[in-house]
Amino acid sequence: MRACCARKPRWPACAGASLKPRLGCGGLWRWSRSSWMPGRICWPWRRRRPRRPPGCWNWPLTSMKLGAAPGEWSPIRPTPAISCRPPRHRPLMQSVAGECEFMAVFKIRSHPDPVISVIIPSRDGHARGNVPRLMAQLEQQERIDEAEILLVVGESPNGHARNVGVDQARGRWLVFMDDDAGLRGRRILVELLAPLERSERGEIPALGMTGSATALPEEAGRFQRWVAAALPRALFPEVSELTPTDMVHHLCCALPARVYEEVGRESDTLETGTDVDLRQRLRAAGYGIAVVPHTVATHPQPGSPGELWRKHLWYGCGRVELDRLHPAGGRDRLKGGRGAVVRYLARSVVTAPLRILRYDRSTPWGWNPLRALTDLAQKVGYGRAYWRHLQGLGPRSEPLFSSRRLHNWLSRRAGPPAQAPAMSAIRRLLVVLTAGMGDAVTFLPALRALREACPRAHITVWTARAAAAAVVRSQGGADDVVCRSLESARWTGRMWRKLSTLAWLRRRRFDLAVVNFINSNEETGVLLYLGGVRHRLGYVDDPAHPGLYDLPVRHPPLTSGVLAAQRHLHLLDRLGIPQPVPGIPVWAVSPAARRQAAEIVSGSPGGRPVVGLHAGSGAQMSWKRWPLERFAALADGLAAAGAEVWLFGGPDERTLCADLQARSTAPLRDFTGMGDLDLETALMAHCDLFVANDSGIYNLALALPVPVVAIFGPTLPGLSGPWPRSRPVEVISRDMACRPCVDLLMPPREIHCPIGLACLTSIEVDEVLAACRRLLATTVVPGSRVRTLPAAGETRIGAGSRP
Repeated sequence: MRACCARKPRWPACAGASLKPRLGCGGLWRWSRSSWMPGRICWPWRRRRPRRPPGCWNWPLTSMKLGAAPGEWSPIRPTPAISCRPPRHRPLMQSVAGECEFMAVFKIRSHPDPVISVIIPSRDGHARGNVPRLMAQLEQQERIDEAEILLVVGESPNGHARNVGVDQARGRWLVFMDDDAGLRGRRILVELLAPLERSERGEIPALGMTGSATALPEEAGRFQRWVAAALPRALFPEVSELTPTDMVHHLCCALPARVYEEVGRESDTLETGTDVDLRQRLRAAGYGIAVVPHTVATHPQPGSPGELWRKHLWYGCGRVELDRLHPAGGRDRLKGGRGAVVRYLARSVVTAPLRILRYDRSTPWGWNPLRALTDLAQKVGYGRAYWRHLQGLGPRSEPLFSSRRLHNWLSRRAGPPAQAPAMSAIRRLLVVLTAGMGDAVTFLPALRALREACPRAHITVWTARAAAAAVVRSQGGADDVVCRSLESARWTGRMWRKLSTLAWLRRRRFDLAVVNFINSNEETGVLLYLGGVRHRLGYVDDPAHPGLYDLPVRHPPLTSGVLAAQRHLHLLDRLGIPQPVPGIPVWAVSPAARRQAAEIVSGSPGGRPVVGLHAGSGAQMSWKRWPLERFAALADGLAAAGAEVWLFGGPDERTLCADLQARSTAPLRDFTGMGDLDLETALMAHCDLFVANDSGIYNLALALPVPVVAIFGPTLPGLSGPWPRSRPVEVISRDMACRPCVDLLMPPREIHCPIGLACLTSIEVDEVLAACRRLLATTVVPGSRVRTLPAAGETRIGAGSRP
């Protein structure tokens, strides 16, 4: 055994070396006391002669010790400074070359001359329902009448978000709180600011920051209590006097605005460790830090081992940048190249189950599984972030099996942009419309142009929703309509749907795929590329970096007034397809549907204008709805003025329309959920006016010769519209600094607005009713006379026969 292990194995110290384990001593692993591994395990590697990697001028072949000096290692490429700040939240208008300044600061509570500025950074403005609870707790605090509350939404990292909030703050004292914090008691602000005010008067030594004790919320689960008891520094008990300590966090802290500016504000690049960074700079400036008495803030701990792992993995990733800013404070710092990272991670993984941990002298010896798990997560995150640092990237990375990572890997292997194929050579064409009903309606002119350009091609339309499939089947232009959704509640279901879609694409062998504006994303590009689609046409941000779309088209600016249908036709310019004449009708109602609709309408009393209402916006986008009680008040106002009100909606909106009928006192005729799109469209064509939210039925109404009053909230009116219309459209919306707050390139999700969807709730019923009067007084429906609604106190005029 000793003779066999006499030779010490050498570890290649640069990437590119081919490593292969070798067995010795009768198939056993070699053991050596000279190994670098703490467990005394020596891994014998048979080193082959690798090629010199490009850019590696000095390639040492001797083994490198962990923590070697920088002079002992020559990196493969120069290591730039780390920038771990992710891209700021930018809505869709900014991401496609539009001019928009997104204001992320919401003034939940304003004051003409505030003394205190409470700043709360939040990723989504909701934090699983904790932000509304925190606002209610703040309203109960003493001295809240002297304060303003600023909620910073969508900005990251948190240090940058706090700086954005301070730019808008006007108070003398700054109070920072996390969006998942909770407050116990009503004197939090008083207790936090009292020591700072005494320090300003010179009664106590200079104090730079005060904080509260930390406790678990009362509704914490068993696992969360186990985590709080097992991990050090998770909690801090309540104190009865001012206690100097480093256990002051951004969970709930206060400091003078003057001191915050004096120490240089927060770091804009730190992902984690902003508490440590700010405390060190405050102490370097000569200020003290203390926890105030009788003040407790609650903070939840991770509720599962997976959440605990992800949280501390994130902590480890942020430690790389923190060690760069504060080299003296870095524990277990990595120095050197990639070999050091490999050894660091291997040592962490091997020794994690064997580690006996002890926090301090009061803690007994023993193995703590949660402490071992968090320690391993931090080291894995630290090693991964340092590896990305050596590559010149930030420490934040995508998950291992994400669509973006796969997209970036495939993009490096995809060829350059190709020439547009001849349309006569296309035999199998795929149109991707996986968004919704409105997306399908606005794409109809482009679908007809594709059919005229490729009369012999077999056109398949891929949709993800039944309503969009019904639109395409009703209007024709496609030989086959396939409804395949990639959404599922579990990740296994999503993976299975993607794999089955990939197999379907490979079986069909499409020559060309046309991906419309909404669906030109990375996930669609990956599926089409791996599915064997020869040419892929779609929108990209930069045609110089088209990704997996070999026929890229730059996004047109959304501020240019280009409607959605024109945007889809602009996509076809890449194929050399001429745009159709704008006078072509967008939606064609079948004669059978017209006759059936005429039979239904024949029972209605004639001589009154008919106004259609759509109060819904789809099951997944309820945040685009004008309040239902205001729709009921609008229906009452229209009926009182002499109009007949009809309700429209999809099958999933029957309950919504039933609630609307219960709230309204007017007789409403309900055509919700008929199940026949042609019949519903024919009934909509009988309306003299249509009022709707931003929805698929709104886009359908725009395709009909009917005047439309549209109510828009978080979205932009310029994104909708199938074609320039001869009939008037009046859009009612509010220009707010936070609008648009929705990225339409993302899947539908629920919006939790911190100001209660003020862009919708600020629209009054009288404003919409006045718009209805204006349109009905100036429009003429073919086959009838002028439809008018009287103003308040007038009699009804303008009665005509039914069309």
